[in-house]
Order: sequence, then C-alpha cells, then structure tokens
Amino acid sequence: MQSRSNASKAGLLMKWLVPIGISALSIYLLAGQINPQDLVGALKSIPFLPLFLSIVCNIAGMLLRALAWNRILGHNFDYKTSFFAMCAGYLLNNILPFRLGEFGRAALLTGKDKNKAPFMQVFASIITERTLDIFIASLLFLVTLPLVVSQNSLKTLAYIALFFTITILVIGAVGSKNQASVKAWIVARKFLSLEKREKLANRLAGFLEGFKIFLKPRQAILAFSLLFLSWMMAIVQLWLIQQPLLAHGKFWWTLFVTSAGAFVNALPSAPAGLGVFEAGVVSAYRLIGEPQSVALALALTLHATTFVLTSLFGLVGLSLLGENLKSLFNKANRGKTLEVAAQ
Repeated sequence: MQSRSNASKAGLLMKWLVPIGISALSIYLLAGQINPQDLVGALKSIPFLPLFLSIVCNIAGMLLRALAWNRILGHNFDYKTSFFAMCAGYLLNNILPFRLGEFGRAALLTGKDKNKAPFMQVFASIITERTLDIFIASLLFLVTLPLVVSQNSLKTLAYIALFFTITILVIGAVGSKNQASVKAWIVARKFLSLEKREKLANRLAGFLEGFKIFLKPRQAILAFSLLFLSWMMAIVQLWLIQQPLLAHGKFWWTLFVTSAGAFVNALPSAPAGLGVFEAGVVSAYRLIGEPQSVALALALTLHATTFVLTSLFGLVGLSLLGENLKSLFNKANRGKTLEVAAQ
C-alpha cells in the first residue's frame, strides 16, 4: 500500500517536473541567445495603434473560435455560454499545467439542462476543435515551409500531423455514424465484466456523439470556416506588430510563424505555455533569417496579450457561470479522472 502511494507521488512529481522542465529549458536557451538591450528596444518600438489593433484582432479571433466551438457543440448550447466556458478553460490553462483547462471547459457544461450535455460528448467536441486546429496548422506549415527551408524532416513532421488529424476525424465520423454497432461490439467482448463493458460502451457512445458534426457537411464546413477565420485573426494580429519592427517582412511569414508556434505550443509546458511558445516563434523567425531579439519581442507581446485577455474573460466567465477557480479546478480533476476511466 505504501509503495503504491509512493509510486503515485512519484508519478505526480514527474507530471509537474516534465512540463516545467521543458519550459525552463526553453527559457534558458532563449536567455543565452538574446541581447536584453535589443529586446527592450524592440518592445519599445511597437507603436500603440498597431498594438491596439492587434488586441482587437485577438478578441475577434476568440469570438470566432467560440462560435466555431458552439457549432460543434450543437443547438443545445447558446453562444454566450460557449464563449465564457472556453475562456474559463483558457484561464485554468494559464495558471496550471497538464492542459486541465480542456477538462474544466467540458466539466462546466456537463449536465442535462439547457447548455449542458454528457461530459464525454462535450469533451469530444473540444477534441474535434483541437484536431481541426492541428489540421489548419499543418496546412499552413506545409504551404509556407518550402519558402523557408528544404528540410525533408520538417515536411515529414507536418505530413504526419496532417495524416494523424485526418485519421482522427474519419474514425470519429465513422464511429459516430455507427454508434449502435460500436456499443454492441464492446458489450460482446469478454475482457471486462458485463457491467463495466456496458458502462464503457455508453461512455464511448457519448464521446462519439461529439463527432456527429461531420455527418452534417454544411454544419461541419461552417465550423471549419469559422475556426479558419479565427486563425486569420491571429495571423493579422502578428502582422500588425511585425511590420513596425520588420518593415521588409512578408505577410506569409506570419502564416509560417503562427503555425510553427502552434505546433511547439502543443508540447507539455509550464502554465500558459511559458517559454515554449516564445521558443517556437523565435525558432521560426530564425529560420527565416530575422533577429532573435525582435522575434522574442513579438512573441512576448503576443503571449502577454493573449494571457491577459483570456484571463480577464475567463474570470468574467466564471462569475457568470456561477463558478470560481477552486470549483473549476475540482471539476477539471473529476473530468480528467472520468476521461481516464473511460480510456
């Protein structure tokens, strides 16, 4: 019993150490390559108007993303609840590692009333949104990569990500269309007791429910289009603050940097992707051949803007949804436990 407890503590410690270690390493490597004076000078060189307009684009992107997620969730959810639940999830990601915000977002909308659904169904809608994100990032990365480098290894990575996302979407759509057959197949297996098999089958059916959007082409295209527009807002946001610092910069740079930053930010890291996002953006600009201090200034500006906005909207969302950080954290942990149990 004691050994099991020690193993659990060791596992928890590793879960904290790995993401924080990756962030710490990223920050250390960046610190060794950046001239502080150049960085401060670059930050001061960003004019107020482009910065203000970039913030507007950031908010517009969040609104579009919430609308896309609302389409994926279905007609039982209103837009206001979807937006503030999404922001509350981002808030949790800003202050804790492990991507608990995704579980918190799903847990906030778990229930049977209006703006509620089974946990696995809501969680599947988040996975669908994130999978579409990777799909869009892969496309942008593949389109712009030949303009930067000719390294086949990077192209292979993008193709793998693209294949992976398409596979998830296809399996989810097929499984959603054949829920009854999937449930029957699981119940017919002999690897667990009948009660556990039935429970697992019901949870999986609820999970597949979140992929039903792909059985409705018009709704799926609408959700994808809204999500793609939210990406365009992020790209324009970067372009607005890039131009004052890199007047010779090309618009396609922002497509490459934004997609590369999204890939790197998927790595385990400290809360809010601290250090990892900056390292991704700096590395992308470095491949283009631009100064690292300027790249870091752009990354920090983007990151700070997103952190502040998502945190503020998240706090408002928690208040409107009748929650607080402690209750959201507890719900996220329960949701994560439920998802693991379903696996």
